[in-house]
Amino acid sequence: MEKIVGEVLHLFETGDINKSIELAVNYIENNTANNKNIATLVHLYNDLTMFFHDTKNTKKAIFYAKKGIELANSFNYLEILASQYMRLANVYGKFHINDQALFFLKKAKQIAQQTNNREILPSIQFNIASLYFDLGKIQKSLDIISPILEDNNYVLKPKVYSYHNLLASNCFAHLKNYKAALLYSLKGLENAKFDNDFLWQEKVKIPIYYSCLGEMEKAQELLKSLENKIEQISENEEILSTYQYAWGLFYKQSKDFNNALRFLEKAIEFPFTEFHFEIYSDLISCYHSLGMHQKAIVLSDEYLKSANRYYVKERAKRLLKMSAFLELREAESEADKSKVLFDQEKRYRTNIEAEKIKFDELLSNILPQQAVIELKENDFVKPQKYESVSVLFAELVNLNTILDNKCPEEVIELLNEIITAFDKLAIAHKIERIKTIGSTYMAVAGVPLPNDKHLTNIMAFAQSILKELSKFNKNKNTDIKLKIGVDSGSLIAGVVGHRKFAYDVWGDTVNTAARMQSYGLTGKIQCTNKVYEQLKETYTFENRGMIDIKGKGKMNTWFFVIRK
Repeated sequence: MEKIVGEVLHLFETGDINKSIELAVNYIENNTANNKNIATLVHLYNDLTMFFHDTKNTKKAIFYAKKGIELANSFNYLEILASQYMRLANVYGKFHINDQALFFLKKAKQIAQQTNNREILPSIQFNIASLYFDLGKIQKSLDIISPILEDNNYVLKPKVYSYHNLLASNCFAHLKNYKAALLYSLKGLENAKFDNDFLWQEKVKIPIYYSCLGEMEKAQELLKSLENKIEQISENEEILSTYQYAWGLFYKQSKDFNNALRFLEKAIEFPFTEFHFEIYSDLISCYHSLGMHQKAIVLSDEYLKSANRYYVKERAKRLLKMSAFLELREAESEADKSKVLFDQEKRYRTNIEAEKIKFDELLSNILPQQAVIELKENDFVKPQKYESVSVLFAELVNLNTILDNKCPEEVIELLNEIITAFDKLAIAHKIERIKTIGSTYMAVAGVPLPNDKHLTNIMAFAQSILKELSKFNKNKNTDIKLKIGVDSGSLIAGVVGHRKFAYDVWGDTVNTAARMQSYGLTGKIQCTNKVYEQLKETYTFENRGMIDIKGKGKMNTWFFVIRK
């Protein structure tokens, strides 16, 4: 490993971010072509992914993550591949694209286990547990994190150990087990260096746990010790809100409701911080305890109006259920009004969520997931060149004679059944359907996510659709045939159009695959010499010989026969 990696990291950690990025990018540009120092290049891709993720440049973070993955895969460099997949997962996690984040984290975990890398495995598990925590699956998160803390065989660096304990603490706090939350919080902060706001936020939670456990002297002592530090970090709303809430909860638990209100009303001034729901709940409780029922009702209304934008339906329902004003006979009319408002807000929120789901599903059906992410982030998808992919064209033959005697509805139903079956097989084989052109199905492998098994995947897919069509013919008593053509090489992919956009691919590989299909024979998979050379050790081919291809001249082509 060259010292360049250390220099880049040192510059980044000392705050010279632009210089560290410039140094890494220059090294990559000057050393990529000759494929030297692969380990160094992959490490730098990994570092750049981290740098751009930390500086919230998601587009470049994904770009360098994929570059690193592609290079590490090409040279089977598993030691860093797990880390690179984890970095990419973190970028998707930032945009709450949880299925993709979890997919890449599981790939990272699989590689780490395969290489017995017990140093990075805890970090991967931590990210998986954090994802489940954010999804509200608290017990599942805890089930992942607890064994790591109890297993001495894991190599836990001080920072990793600290963060694992703090996640466990937050899980127990959500489960209302404040004794365990306090224990793990103290462990996590024991040797932590308070160099970031996250650790200070976690420390401010400790007096909250003491108050919940009834240990009021310890809660008060710790809150007083934090006063000077809180003044120094007065710009961080999350910490300030939590600190004010900790004091408010302390006084509430001590039955000093006037002082509790003083701090809780300050805490609620910071909108939608971590304890937002708890602050509202305790404020409503204090108002009721002081006989200020009308203020409790107004505050409940205020929360319900904003809950649909920031909280899931269950939390809003919980507040409504908890609000004591619903139980007060003298406030029945006001409560009824609030409930009507809540029902209206709930219906509005449900409709908005349903429309968003429909839109996301529609977009995902039109474009690959990675293109959807980029489109949402930047309002455009940058064209990208792929050096190693596979392209397939499959034409449905004999359709006209079968469809001539059918009505339009029957035609669409028949075609839809075939294409839907092909699409399911495409997903199973990691194939991306680009489009259908008349009676021709066009698909690629290795786009938009690079895949070193793209050619074997496309061949397996070609076999599958032949078998699927054979079953279809048997069930429907039809005689539809397929002509399939395959080529492998480079291409350019991107989105064209603005109002009616479409994801498409261009290049000689695309044109050649189309020629393989159009000059093919029914029931056959015709391939170029390039495909044959890559797969001849694992597949059996029949040499068709030289044929004259329009626009290409004489070409030696092959028919796929069977996997060896």
